[in-house]
Amino acid sequence: KPDQKVPVVMAVAQAGKAAFLKRRADELAALLRAGVAVAIPDVVGTGEVRLGDSRTRTSGDTSRAATALMLSHPLLMERETDFEIATEFARQHREIDAARIAFWGESFAPLNAATEKLAVPRGIGGRPHQAEPLGTILALLGGIRYEAPVYIHRGLTSYESALSSPYVYLPLDAVRQREFLRDGDIADLAAALAPAPLRFAKPVDAANRPLSEQEAAKALAATLDKYHHKDAADRLTI
Repeated sequence: KPDQKVPVVMAVAQAGKAAFLKRRADELAALLRAGVAVAIPDVVGTGEVRLGDSRTRTSGDTSRAATALMLSHPLLMERETDFEIATEFARQHREIDAARIAFWGESFAPLNAATEKLAVPRGIGGRPHQAEPLGTILALLGGIRYEAPVYIHRGLTSYESALSSPYVYLPLDAVRQREFLRDGDIADLAAALAPAPLRFAKPVDAANRPLSEQEAAKALAATLDKYHHKDAADRLTI
């Protein structure tokens, strides 16, 4: 109906809206047919506003992230602010029901096989693909802020898993602050969402390798515990 307000899904990924339109067209079309609006903002340094196409250690993305960290203002924090502004803009639209909102965090990074050789020289082609945790972090923060459902696809489950190997495949702009692991990890962030619905689909570790259901459950043990404590275990799917 023309005068009926509709719910909205806020979708976010490092690759930006163009990747959503190209690779998740069927899912987006299904949401639209169901009467759900979809907003896909390109937060600072992502999608169409990136500094080039490379995500390597010598890329513009890495240089910008390094400068931001030196200035004690991590790029991830700028992106959090951008996403919050975009979310509020969407909620205030005259056709959107601000009370009905959900978040979709996505990674379009190609996965590495569980048997992938991680010890490879720098500066050569065919290197393992790095994880892209941005969608995971922003979707969880949005869900916590608005006590809203969250769906995460190919999301990172643990920063701590990067410490299990000398070979790290996380982008520098995924680092928020040095106190992050002292204060908690993704499992603790996800736990703060309880009892709102949360789904982790095809989760990965810090080497961007797919996890089994058992491995993901171990990484997200704090999340599972919180949902059980809140009597909301049926609202968490891994």
